[in-house]
Amino acid sequence: MEYTGSQYIGEYVDGRMEGVAEYILPTKTKYVGEMKDGMFHGQGTLYFSSGSRHDAIWEKGLVVKGTYTFSDGLQFDAQHWHYCDSCDRRFYTEICHGLKPAGISQLTDMDPPRKIPQGCYDCGDGFYNPATRIVKDDRNRFLRNAALPLPLQMMMSTSGSSGRVARDGTRLWVTDPNCELGWRRFPLDCWPWPWPALGAACSSRPWLLTQE
Repeated sequence: MEYTGSQYIGEYVDGRMEGVAEYILPTKTKYVGEMKDGMFHGQGTLYFSSGSRHDAIWEKGLVVKGTYTFSDGLQFDAQHWHYCDSCDRRFYTEICHGLKPAGISQLTDMDPPRKIPQGCYDCGDGFYNPATRIVKDDRNRFLRNAALPLPLQMMMSTSGSSGRVARDGTRLWVTDPNCELGWRRFPLDCWPWPWPALGAACSSRPWLLTQE
């Protein structure tokens, strides 16, 4: 956990996480529930930083069945999901509190809606700028570089990296202001998809990112 930035609050059995515990991920998503042999196992709930939650029955780290509830209280139903469809276009807040008069109708479920920065797109957890391919939150804090593969996005979002990337030969260099040396070096080898964000310098072969 010292390498991933996660936090565990609970007991161990034979050196493995077990019992009723809390497991907090670097993204601030928190699991509260039963664990066995180092995995989510039994009754447990994932609490997301957005305010949503997933109550589920887990078996060896996988969800057997569960219920996902959005931050506004709306529950997702995979079998009969008809939210904002052609039959009923109301947002959940309109279902709960009623429709507003013509001329001041809601454009989003959030009322009043978030102010979207000029030239950006609302992507749920933040705002995407297509010019820089950077996602920032409503406080203008860096979340991720959308031009990079998801695992590297997550690594940089949790470390606070600026997201600048350069490639030199077979090495990928990522700037990280939180690193004492100012740079972190990651060798490339057999990643399961190409790196189009690095431009023509990359070949068409897949790459693998592993920390040196």
